[in-house]
Amino acid sequence: GLPCLFALLLDDGLTLHGQPAEYWAGDYAQTTEGAPFYRKLYAWHPAAAVCGHLVWAGLLGGLLVLVQYFVIIPPFALMAKRSARREPKGFVPHEDRPLRSQY
Repeated sequence: GLPCLFALLLDDGLTLHGQPAEYWAGDYAQTTEGAPFYRKLYAWHPAAAVCGHLVWAGLLGGLLVLVQYFVIIPPFALMAKRSARREPKGFVPHEDRPLRSQY
């Protein structure tokens, strides 16, 4: 979850920081990005690249939530259901004696 997001933000920040001076002067075709999709975004505008990175972070976050919900939680729910079946049914009173303390 969070380590993946921090690595993504670090990579995006370093990529933006590593663009040459010509890029920041307005010649967006001088990008140093190697990935074809992001190269198009960086060549269009830095804001488009940032938006592309935010969309990618949102997709990764959503995927992690879906994996957690559909893969990790069901086994624990089944174990809790199995454990509940082994519990005795109903309230069983203790012995009849006066209650003197909580302990």
